[in-house]
Amino acid sequence: MVYKTQTESKVITIENEKKLLGTKLLNADGSIEWTITSIVKHLHHYVIFIEQTESGWERKVLLDRTFTENKEGRQYKLECGSKKIYLFKDVIDNMSTFSRMLDYFIQ
Repeated sequence: MVYKTQTESKVITIENEKKLLGTKLLNADGSIEWTITSIVKHLHHYVIFIEQTESGWERKVLLDRTFTENKEGRQYKLECGSKKIYLFKDVIDNMSTFSRMLDYFIQ
């Protein structure tokens, strides 16, 4: 007996990633500048690379493409190491707000 299963879920797609590339981020006291250098799409998440070129540091931030449903609505997980935040789609759609959320991971 052969059977097939299909899981259909809505996933987020970043369509304006080129606008986000090159965005400058600052740490809390504004002394260190970081730059979004690349965004790589994978099956379940996006990998956003943030670099601090003077020191050669790099951070890899993951944005889950599938949402988590809770009582406030659908939220997408953004994580780097042990730090996690959950964002609504409208926050991700607003590039200036989304880049401020990425600031959290370089503090």
